[in-house]
Amino acid sequence: MERMHRLERRKMARLLTLSKGEDRISKLPNEILVSILSRVTLREAALTCFLSKRWRYLWTYISVLNFDVVGNIG
Repeated sequence: MERMHRLERRKMARLLTLSKGEDRISKLPNEILVSILSRVTLREAALTCFLSKRWRYLWTYISVLNFDVVGNIG
């Protein structure tokens, strides 16, 4: 289980950095980053807290929560 979390963190970090190693997304204002995070699942947004100190609590400002529910509820 822990191995899977590490792989997901690495995948997220790779997605947020460019191939040259330059991190442009972290230069964006917090409001834009929160808007971007609101478009992924809550789990994926929470995983961004491992990217840096700045990202640690950013996901907590999401106003639209996507729980990515699987299956029928009822």
